[in-house]
Amino acid sequence: MLPRASRVSKSLFLEFLKKGRVFNSPHVSCRVVMTPGEQRFSVVVLKGVAKAAVDRNKIRRRGYGLIKKNIYLIPKDNSVIFFINKKIGIKELEKGFLILISKLKTKT
Repeated sequence: MLPRASRVSKSLFLEFLKKGRVFNSPHVSCRVVMTPGEQRFSVVVLKGVAKAAVDRNKIRRRGYGLIKKNIYLIPKDNSVIFFINKKIGIKELEKGFLILISKLKTKT
C-alpha cells in the first residue's frame, strides 16, 4: 500500500474526473492530470468487477502493489487514477498497468 501522502484525496478525485486525460487498455483504464511537484495515485475497482467489498479491496491492494513496484516507470509530475474494469489475474493486471504506463510515457 502507498502512503496516504502519495494517494489521491477525495477532494481532488472529482477534479481528476473532470480534467484528466483518459488512457485505456483492455482491462484497465486511467485518468492522468499534470501536478507539478508531486506524484499521486489511486486505484478504483468498479462494483461490477466484484460484488463483495472484500474482493474489491483485495484487487485494489494488488493494484497499489503494482504501482509501488513500477513507480519509477511513471513520468514525474503526473498524478494517475487507475480504474480496474474486469476481474482478472495478477499477471493480466500487471500487463494492463504496463500498457497504460507505456502510453503515459509517449503521450505526456
